[in-house]
Amino acid sequence: MVQLTPNGTVRAQSGHGAEMEPLLCAMASTGLPDPGCSHYSIHRSLEDADLFLMVGFWDSKQAKERVGETDANMELFGQMQPMMDGMPDVRVYEAL
Repeated sequence: MVQLTPNGTVRAQSGHGAEMEPLLCAMASTGLPDPGCSHYSIHRSLEDADLFLMVGFWDSKQAKERVGETDANMELFGQMQPMMDGMPDVRVYEAL
């Protein structure tokens, strides 16, 4: 079975990390009910309160895209965009 591990970082504009955190956590919670997602979590940097890491484990690219394109996640992303310092940097890895 294929396991995809997308890891991404996203940076809030200076001082907006506390505002962005609950939106990111809400996005993570929308992925977990999906049967193709076994883990999705958000982490905040200890050195930089405006920097976040997103980690997930997905059974397929389609499952990852399905959750990312939900109305709920699209709305949350729209709310986050004005607080973001650039777009998320996401890289997808395949388990060996």
